[in-house]
Parts: sequence; C-alpha cells; structure tokens
Amino acid sequence: MKYKKIEHKFKLENFINTNSEYDLWITSFAIALQDLIKTHKLIFHLSDSKEMPNYTFFLFKISLGFLKESVDLVESSLKSNIAERLVSIKNFKKKYDEFIELITNDPDYKYLKDFINESRNKVFHYNNFQKRNDAKSVKKILNELYVEDFRTEFTLTSDHYLFSDYTFAEDIQLNQLISIIEKQEKTKALGDRLHNLLIIMAKIMTLLQDVIFDFIIDQQSNPKILRIKFK
Repeated sequence: MKYKKIEHKFKLENFINTNSEYDLWITSFAIALQDLIKTHKLIFHLSDSKEMPNYTFFLFKISLGFLKESVDLVESSLKSNIAERLVSIKNFKKKYDEFIELITNDPDYKYLKDFINESRNKVFHYNNFQKRNDAKSVKKILNELYVEDFRTEFTLTSDHYLFSDYTFAEDIQLNQLISIIEKQEKTKALGDRLHNLLIIMAKIMTLLQDVIFDFIIDQQSNPKILRIKFK
C-alpha cells in the first residue's frame, strides 16, 4: 500500500552516529536539502500573492547562496573519504556526471558556475571599503545608474523600523547582479538565465535527496525509529 507520507520520530542519537564520518556528512547534506526545500516552498506559497513582487529578488538571492553551498558540498564530498559510498548509491554517479557535463560543456549552462560564484559573493559579502577594494565596482554601478537618470525610493514609518523599506539599496544590488549577467553573455535574457538556474537547483536537490534516501533506507531496520504512516 502506498502512503502519502510517513513520519519518522526518533532520538537524534539513535539516528546520527557522531563516530561515523559518513553520518556527519549526512547532516550537511540534510541541511542543504532542507534549505533548498524551504526556499522552494516559500516561493511556491508566495507565487500567487500580491506580496511576491516585494520578495522576488530577496528569494533569488537566498537561492543563489544555498545553491552555491550545495554545489560545493557535493563536489567536496566526492573528494573525501565517503566518495566510495556515494558512488555506490544507485544512479548517483551517473546523475552527478550528467550534472558536471551540463555545467561544463553545455553552452546554455556552462556559464552558471562562474555566475553563481561571483553573484554569491556580491549577495552575501557586503561591500567593505576598509578591508577590500570594493569602491571601484560600486562606483561603476552608481555612475551607470546616474547616466540613466535612475529613480528609486525608500520609506520610513513611525510604527516600527521593521516596516521601513530601503528600496534604493536593493536596486543597487540588483543592478550589480545584472552587470555580472551582461558581462558573461549579453545575448541571454535574464528570464532565460533564471530558468536555467532553477533547473540546476532541481538537479542538485535530486542528488542530495538520493543520498538522504539511501541513508534512511539503511535505517529501516532500526527499532528505535517510530514510523507513523498517513494514507
């Protein structure tokens, strides 16, 4: 009989063995997968909401960061002591090789890894004018926007600072990301690139899920894990 879902309840110590390197890697795989799942769920729930335009760019930024870390995680794991275990998982190596082929040789996707790396740095490393020479890139974006007579805004509220909105800051960062896209290949539309990015995210999620499922299957005979089935 098929079930819509099966909840597994357990003491964490009965599920993750701290003396097992593989189990420790599983925690990272699970965190990465959960971050991507939560992000996709949030995008789905907001997609038909009137609030979506206010959060689209923010969700895109979050997705970039999680995707970058997830790609790095999978690549590192295949260079570690658990590599042999990973490649023994059904279709894992095949899917990974197809993923590498896609981002290495496919002209529609091979730009993505560099784009993800550079974009992630722009998104999660705020410009620091004391430690790094970030002034040049910021000035360039600002001057380009000045030439375009770019208009933006911010909103202050007397209720609480959480209701304020500094749109001009987000506009500056958005244009920094657009400049990265245009620098790599001017012929690609932004929408096409975002679509390709989502496809890459789905492939990474599949790899992570395969590893987690394989680990869970190994735990099926564990009597200390309570399974609650829902039809």
